[in-house]
Formats: sequence, C-alpha cells, structure tokens
Amino acid sequence: MEQCVLTIGTVTGAIRARKLLGAAGIAARLIKRTGKQSGGCAYGLEIRAADMQRAMHALKEGGIPFEWSRGRVER
Repeated sequence: MEQCVLTIGTVTGAIRARKLLGAAGIAARLIKRTGKQSGGCAYGLEIRAADMQRAMHALKEGGIPFEWSRGRVER
C-alpha cells in the first residue's frame, strides 16, 4: 500500500491536523521527519495515498499549512 506524508512544521500543528483528519474519517500516523527540511526537524502525518485528495482538502479547509510527498516513506 502506497503511503504519503504531509509535512507540517510543528508538533502542535501535526496533532491538530491529525485530529482534523480523524474527524473526516482519514487515518493518520504522526511522524517526526529529519534531514531535508531547512531549520532542522519537522513533524508530519503518514496517510494512505488513496486518502490524499480528501486529506489535502480537509487541511486547506481547516487552515493548516502543509507540504506533501508521495511514495515510500523512509523509516
């Protein structure tokens, strides 16, 4: 199953986003991302690729800024 990651800058924002997605019926797993982000680590949510469009819409409607990547998630 292909996964996507929605990168959100802060842990508080990621928790808020996870709750918002949960209310929309989208399962999301909180992850800490390191490496490519400028300024150090960032937090994000791992979701199923099939849920990506709905998740992006829900986050935009909720006013939560994010970046996304598709494909295999590094662990």
